Amino acid sequence: MDPTLVGIGGIILLMVFLTLRVPIAWSLGIVGFIGLLFLLPSHAAFVSLFELVWSKADSYNLSVVPMFVFMGMLAMESGVGSEIYDACNKWVGHLPGGLALGTVAASGGFAAVSGSSIASVATIGRVAIPEMRKYRYDPQLAVGSVAAAGTLGVLIPPSIILVVYGILTELSIGKLLLAGIIPGIVTMIFFGLMIVVRIRIRPALAPPVAPFSWGERFKSIPQVIPIVILFVAVLGSLYLGIATPTESAAVGCFIAFIILLVKADKPKEAFLKAIWGTVDTVGMIFAIIVCVTIFVAFINLSQIPSKAADAVVSLPWPNYVVFIMIMLLYIPLGMFLDPLGILFITMPIIFPAVIALGYDGIWFGVIVTKLIEVGLITPPLGLNVFVAKSVAPEMEIWDIFRGIGWFVVMDFVTISSLMLWPQLVLWLPDMLMK
Repeated sequence: MDPTLVGIGGIILLMVFLTLRVPIAWSLGIVGFIGLLFLLPSHAAFVSLFELVWSKADSYNLSVVPMFVFMGMLAMESGVGSEIYDACNKWVGHLPGGLALGTVAASGGFAAVSGSSIASVATIGRVAIPEMRKYRYDPQLAVGSVAAAGTLGVLIPPSIILVVYGILTELSIGKLLLAGIIPGIVTMIFFGLMIVVRIRIRPALAPPVAPFSWGERFKSIPQVIPIVILFVAVLGSLYLGIATPTESAAVGCFIAFIILLVKADKPKEAFLKAIWGTVDTVGMIFAIIVCVTIFVAFINLSQIPSKAADAVVSLPWPNYVVFIMIMLLYIPLGMFLDPLGILFITMPIIFPAVIALGYDGIWFGVIVTKLIEVGLITPPLGLNVFVAKSVAPEMEIWDIFRGIGWFVVMDFVTISSLMLWPQLVLWLPDMLMK
């Protein structure tokens, strides 16, 4: 049987499994192994299965994942999220839409130590939404800003999405993490400008808040120092060449543990919650990574990636048109699949095609991550929106989706900027990690 037809059949079967809500790890593993049985003698298929699973599970590169996840869990359980929001609120709360601006700034700060958008929404939302309710902010703006700003957690390092992308594509994880910094800042700037302009036009959306004194503002600065230390320690050790990504994540875990001991009301309980949260998350990620290895082996044997790359390169259109068409595929995928699932399913086929078009893999990783951000706040799945709903249960889900509409527009403005000026992504990693 033609290997390409077998590969196409496997992709169709995978879509059927996902539609039936079979867990993504099982879907990838089962389809991959069935495909190997079609393309290899049965004995070779079983040998390949065990070799693939062992080689991936035994990979040193994977050790960075539990470290960064554990660091984020420790930071979340330490309670630093509320302190970040309090400090941001004191500095920008008096500006037009200041509490929403503080939410964006605090989400960016918390993203720098959590690496998780869901953790950002849950942590910042618990303190930001009640505060905005207190000052009679428009509910859609309040909850929408929390859900949208939480997406910074998948872009600003230590982004788990960028780490997994690096593992799948065998690109430098250090460069990928550095590449997410400036796009994250640009995203925050566009969000902030949009909020200020909207409030200038419709002041009733966000009634003014009395400013804090300069003394209160300066007193809030020590609250963010632990986060700054953690962020600088992780990226600084990478930049200076002192540590590998895994070692820098271990440094981050140690500092986050100290922060938890100092900040948490009940350190023992918080530590245990962080451990169990890490086990749960890492178990899911590792299961998918191992199973996607089987699926990738099958897809490579089917020759679909190489044929797809050849077909894309031979299209009679400019490269940028083809690239935009590829990028548009991620919008509907984001509506129905979780971020990791999108990466695992698309990278074996899409990445070779994008590289064949001549685009930089680091830059492409950040663009894909931005598109995944859009999927996190896009109906019908919109994971961040459902997390925000759990924090504000009185809100209707479609009201929250309406509240994030302008943030989605700003996300596309950011994506367009990164595509027009790739150096926004590449300048920092090129300068610091030559």
